Amino acid sequence: MAASAIIPETARKSSAAFIRPLVVIGLALGVLFARRPDAFLVPQFWAEDFTFLLAAEKPGLGALLEPQAGYLHTIPRIVAWTASPADPFLQPGIFLLGWLLTTFAVLFSCLSPRLDLAGKPWLALAILVVPHTGEVFFTLTNAQWLAALGLLLTFLKNDPTKVGAWLADIAFLFFAGLSGPFIIFSLPLFLIRAWQRRTLPSFILLGVAMIFAVIQGWFVSHAGPDNEFVGPFSLFNLFATVSYRLFCNLFFGAWVSGNASPGFCIALAATVMAFLCFAIYRARNHRLQLGVLLAFIILLLGVTTLRKRLDLWGWGDIGNGDRYFFVPKVALLWVTLVALKSQPASWIRRGLIALLVCGALSNLSRFQFEPQPDRRWYQLCPNIRAHREVEVNINPGWKFRYRRAHP
Repeated sequence: MAASAIIPETARKSSAAFIRPLVVIGLALGVLFARRPDAFLVPQFWAEDFTFLLAAEKPGLGALLEPQAGYLHTIPRIVAWTASPADPFLQPGIFLLGWLLTTFAVLFSCLSPRLDLAGKPWLALAILVVPHTGEVFFTLTNAQWLAALGLLLTFLKNDPTKVGAWLADIAFLFFAGLSGPFIIFSLPLFLIRAWQRRTLPSFILLGVAMIFAVIQGWFVSHAGPDNEFVGPFSLFNLFATVSYRLFCNLFFGAWVSGNASPGFCIALAATVMAFLCFAIYRARNHRLQLGVLLAFIILLLGVTTLRKRLDLWGWGDIGNGDRYFFVPKVALLWVTLVALKSQPASWIRRGLIALLVCGALSNLSRFQFEPQPDRRWYQLCPNIRAHREVEVNINPGWKFRYRRAHP
C-alpha cells in the first residue's frame, strides 16, 4: 500500500520537473515573439555580429582571444565559430539561437532552487518585459548584458553542492566573465560573499572569478581611452541622466517625456529611490540580497560613467546607448518585486504595486519593438555560396564587402 502511494508521487514530481521547463520556454518564446515577431520570422545580423562572423572564418580559434571594444566577447565568438562553416542561409538563425540559449540560461537561473529570493517566476518575467528600446534583444553582440544578469544571479545563489550546480556556476563565470567587463567590478561582491560565508565553494568561486577578472582586466588595461565624450564633469547632469533614463523611463515611461525638466526628474527619482530603500529596510527578509542588487546597480552606473560619461549624454534621448541601462532596469525591477513579496506593511505593498502598475501602463505603447529593416541577406546567399564578392548591408546601416572564405 505504501509503495503504491510512493510511486504516483514520484511520477508526479518527475512529470512536473519535465513539464515546468517546457512551460517556461513556451511562455518566454511567446513574450519574445510578441515583442518583435520579425526577429523570428526573418533573423538578421546586427552590427558587430557580422564582424564576429568574419573573424571566425580565419583558421584556428585565435579569434576567441581577439578583443572588441577593449575586452573579450566569448559568447558571440563561440557562436560565430559554430556558424561559420554552416550554409549562409542558416547563419543568422544560428546567431539568434545563440542569443536564445543565453537568455534561457539566465531565465532558468532565476528559477533555481538555490536562489533564495521571493517571486522567482516574476524575476524571470521581468527580464522579458523590462521597458527598453530592444537593443539588447535578439542580437548576439549584446548578449553580454543578459549574461551579466547570470553573473549577478550566480553571486546571489546558495553554494553549489552537486555536479550540475557546480557546472552551471563555473559556466556562468566563464561565459559572462569573458563576455564583457562585468566580472571586473563584480569581483568585490564575490570577495564579500566569500568573507561572509567562509565556505570552501565560496572561496573556489571567488578564485575562478579572480582568474577571469584578471584576464579581462589585462585586455581592458591595454585598450585605448574612449574619447567619444570629453568635457568637464557635471554631477547634476549625471543625476539628471540616470534619473530620467533609469527611474523615470522604468516606472513612468511615456508619462514623463524628454520635455520634463532635469530637476523634476531628479526629484521624482530621489522620491522613488527613498521609498524603495525604506521598503528594503521594512522587508521581513532578503535585505542583504536587495542591498547587493542596489550595490550592483551603483557599481555598473559608476563604471559606465567613468567610461562613457553619462553626464555628457543628450537630454531626453532614451534610444542612444539604452543597453547601458538594461541591467540596472532589470535589477531595479527585481528590487521592487522582492521587496513587495517580503513586505509586512500593507501601505508599502500598495505603493510598490502602484510603481509596477505605473511602469506597465506608461510603457504599454513601447512593449512591441520596432521591426528591423530587411537587409536582404537571404537574397545574397546564392552568390555567397558561389564565393562571389557581395555588398552586405547589416542593421543599423553598416556595409561590408564580403567574399566567403569557407569552402
